Amino acid sequence: MSAPAPRKRPAKKAAPAAARRNEASDSDYAVIEQCGVELKIPRSHGRWPLAALDHFSEGNHLQGIKALLGHDQWQALIAAGAVADDLNDLGEKFQDEFGLDQGN
Repeated sequence: MSAPAPRKRPAKKAAPAAARRNEASDSDYAVIEQCGVELKIPRSHGRWPLAALDHFSEGNHLQGIKALLGHDQWQALIAAGAVADDLNDLGEKFQDEFGLDQGN
């Protein structure tokens, strides 16, 4: 008697790039470097402060990022000498990481 042929499993559908990146990470936080400062941001939007969500929904990205980073990380950026161009760069990194539309 021969062994039964192995069953084939259905192929998994490819997940979007951001979802694959999140699944591949062992961390609950995305780490984005700006001005030599490592910024930790919760990967799950469900863990974002409501104030950040309010600001983003109103189109106020500066206040949204500030609320999302929290006081200590925001102050670390200031202490590192961040300027407006750095904030624009941070916004682009943030958009790439989380796939958010900045309304432009």
